[in-house]
Amino acid sequence: MPHYKSPERALHWLDSEEFEYLLPPGCEMIGEEEAQSLSKEIQNAANAITPEDEKRRVEARKDQLLAQAALRVAPLQDAVDLGSSTQEDVNLLKLWKEYRVSVDRVDRQEGYPSLIEWPKEPA
Repeated sequence: MPHYKSPERALHWLDSEEFEYLLPPGCEMIGEEEAQSLSKEIQNAANAITPEDEKRRVEARKDQLLAQAALRVAPLQDAVDLGSSTQEDVNLLKLWKEYRVSVDRVDRQEGYPSLIEWPKEPA
């Protein structure tokens, strides 16, 4: 089966050379080995994560962690506000708030969004 490469590096194949008129202009016939290599290159490009995709993924993770932290902060803050907190509650509240600020600031890290060092949740 003949394989063809377009000037845009798209891969085409035909059952027979007699149908070459169906190909986009500028296509050239290539061998099986080059066709396989081009096919892999095209697949890798299609599977590549764009910087925008990576940023969306990181921001979604950030939102998830902030929501989880808010669930931990709320009852501790309520206890402090109501005057019924223990020293342990106050300490834990501070740790969770520090964690939340750290999560919110991941976009300030040097490798953002590709390299993120996520803060550890308070124990």
